[in-house]
Amino acid sequence: VTGLKVSTNVSNLSNKLTGNEEFRQCVAAYEVMVSRVEKAISDNKNLEILRCQSKINHWVQRLSILGNLFKMSAEMKAKVEKITEGFQELDNMTREVNLDGELCEEIERQLSESNMELEGEENDAVKVVKPRSASCVGNEVGVPGTRALSFNKLPNPLERYFRMFSITDGLRVNDLLNFLKVVIKMKVETSCSDEEILQICVSFCQGPLLARILEMKNSGCNVDMVHKHLLTTFVPFSHREKLKFERVYRPQRYNEGFSGYVLDIKEWVSLLAISLSEQEVVELIKTGLNPETRNKMVFMGNPSTFKELDEICIKYQNVDYADYLRKGQQGVVNRAPRLNVNYVNLENKRAVICFKCRKPGHYANECNAQLPSGYKDSGK
Repeated sequence: VTGLKVSTNVSNLSNKLTGNEEFRQCVAAYEVMVSRVEKAISDNKNLEILRCQSKINHWVQRLSILGNLFKMSAEMKAKVEKITEGFQELDNMTREVNLDGELCEEIERQLSESNMELEGEENDAVKVVKPRSASCVGNEVGVPGTRALSFNKLPNPLERYFRMFSITDGLRVNDLLNFLKVVIKMKVETSCSDEEILQICVSFCQGPLLARILEMKNSGCNVDMVHKHLLTTFVPFSHREKLKFERVYRPQRYNEGFSGYVLDIKEWVSLLAISLSEQEVVELIKTGLNPETRNKMVFMGNPSTFKELDEICIKYQNVDYADYLRKGQQGVVNRAPRLNVNYVNLENKRAVICFKCRKPGHYANECNAQLPSGYKDSGK
């Protein structure tokens, strides 16, 4: 693995990276490699030691390119040389271990040093799957030995929460409430710690909101404490009370679904940080139900917890669907059509013809045609 020679061209990296960012990556990689090499040597893992050698060579090349590509000060050059010496010491530690030559030849990969960084966590080499039939197939399919490569292509599980965020300064109540709503979802639905959630929140804040969150984050406050502090600081007391009566202490609206009503009340109770127990929230929801919903829940029991309330929501959906089917079947009935008592058969009615002009469509007393001279009406 360490015997691969890859030619590098410094001009290919111009205008594609910054010196400070590249140096920070090298420093972070050095800290990781120190613990990785020590663990591999203590556990006597030959495969891991070979991978560490390849990684070390990769970062040494990047440091050399960094010195050739950017104009650095004397202090920066000293730092780069110090990190390079650290990588070389790690390389000497790995080479002092006696490795089996046959094992090295068996696991040697035909990849360049740059691609080895992507393949660093893969356990086995890329296997080639050949067709079973005797027919000649030109293009062979490469299948990775583990799921490491497919895992690298998965999206970030927190990406959908990042899309919900919008940069706010906390001075607009609606933007602040939407911000806190996403924070509560991350705390409930993910396994992120309070410190990680607050670190994510800092990226989507500005102005006074950013200053408050940083102050409480540095003082060691958790997410619940930050949530209550932001509500009392940025939302006036009268506005908070108004939101409580409009969003929490309210009856079920007309044509509002039962499950939607339950979720909305629970969400606003947690968003406004109202000090209500689980049983009190359930009683509040039951009090606000409209008569139609309450009639369907007569035989479903009396819930007192969120779990029982969720079970009743499922039963209510089944009853509502059965009512929907029942109403739809009432409109499809095979009956013989009834005839109106005032029904007149227009086909057998005699056509109206004028006796003066002999034209259809009007009577003689309605005719405006002038009679010719010498015409004698037989009716007179």
